Amino acid sequence: MKQAKEKAASQAEERKTLQKQLRNNAIAKQKEFNSLVKEKNSFTRRNRAEVEFYRRKPRWN
Repeated sequence: MKQAKEKAASQAEERKTLQKQLRNNAIAKQKEFNSLVKEKNSFTRRNRAEVEFYRRKPRWN
């Protein structure tokens, strides 16, 4: 009886550990995704000064 309780407690702890691992994995993936989005946005977006520069730049036909 005591062994069964210990085994059940051990399995519950393993499940918690697995939950923690999955949660930590999800957090890490979200951080990675957010950094990729930030990198992409910094490459494709321009600030106002850059936009004005390209608007005022003479275009050669």
